Amino acid sequence: MNLENKNFWSQPWSVKQGFLLAFSFSFLGFLMEITIKGVEVAFPPFPFNLIFLGFFITIFTIIYFVFRKKTWIRFFSSISAAIPAIAVFVGIVLIMGLVPQQEQAPQWIKQLGFNHVLHHLMFYCSFLYLMVVLLFTVCKRVYPFSWNNVSFMFNHLGLLVILLGGVFGAGDMYRIKMVCGYGQPIWYGTDDKGKMYELPLALELQEFDIEFYEPEIVTLNTTTGKPVDLKPNPDLSLSNHKKIILKNDITLIVDTLYLHAMKMNQRYYPIEAVGSSTAAKLKVIQTSTGSVIKEGWLSTETFMQPFQALTIDDETTLYLSSLKPKKYRSELKLFTPDMNPKSITLEVNKPYYCNGWKLYQVSYDQTKGKWSEYSVIEAVRDPWLPVVYTGIGMMILGALMMIFQIRKKGSHE
Repeated sequence: MNLENKNFWSQPWSVKQGFLLAFSFSFLGFLMEITIKGVEVAFPPFPFNLIFLGFFITIFTIIYFVFRKKTWIRFFSSISAAIPAIAVFVGIVLIMGLVPQQEQAPQWIKQLGFNHVLHHLMFYCSFLYLMVVLLFTVCKRVYPFSWNNVSFMFNHLGLLVILLGGVFGAGDMYRIKMVCGYGQPIWYGTDDKGKMYELPLALELQEFDIEFYEPEIVTLNTTTGKPVDLKPNPDLSLSNHKKIILKNDITLIVDTLYLHAMKMNQRYYPIEAVGSSTAAKLKVIQTSTGSVIKEGWLSTETFMQPFQALTIDDETTLYLSSLKPKKYRSELKLFTPDMNPKSITLEVNKPYYCNGWKLYQVSYDQTKGKWSEYSVIEAVRDPWLPVVYTGIGMMILGALMMIFQIRKKGSHE
């Protein structure tokens, strides 16, 4: 047994020892997370995160240059340590993609802390180990200096800057949701934990507008309520006077379509009012004879009107799907201490930048749709984002320099 241990840990170390060390640091963090029973841990905000970052870089840079001739330093600045450290860290990040990062999670997932990977001690231990390996690797290429190492140094230093800026800056990032209504400026909002924050700006809703995709028919089994498998798959989107070959000898004709309608006396009328439904009058035709088998209305459910379905035979009942938003926007009045009120427009994926905050259109009152009385705006502040962009720029520059070096080397051969 002792011989096996000696053989495994004998120098020089390889990727196998690298994976064991990378996994061990992560597992240590996992055990600590279990001990504190899934409590979230986060990096402190400014200036403490900056102090910690400076301390971290200074200490491990000194350690490298003092002990750089030691065998263990050479290993931690080698590719045999870097590849496992990156692989284990990426594996932990993948957990974040596979497990929903939300408070409403099964109890065992919450106890393991897998519903908040970015605040998990396993994540932090793996991250710090990777940072040490990258820092040692960069230091190795910095001294003694060589122009041949510049592209390599920029690539690794860029990755180091991206990760440091992203993780250390997490404590200074705010995502605040503001519920903006008509007639009253709102200067506060809440984060995902429900904590309230005041912002250095205020918003007042002036107008809300939304566009929808065409409504679609949904076919369900009359008895089981499960979707009917139609072959070939017909186009079930609706438009006026459209003809739909549903199945075998059944054809649907859209006689009338109202995007906004109210029901009166067993039929629907085109009325744009709060709580109106989308309604369509269909004719069910026997394809071979052209005769009308049945006709009737379909409508969506709203908070004021129930849905209406149409049963066409013992197997199939037709429903109308709720309208799916294509795009929506808010006209808002923006108030800030250093300028006069300003009218701005927010659309999904088209933010507005103001005093260090990015304002995003994220939601609205979906029960009222077009007549929503409020708009949900997310205010995001991430002062470390320029640091991340700097790291990306360094990696791009390093890649370009590497291409140039390869071409230059090829031209001399």
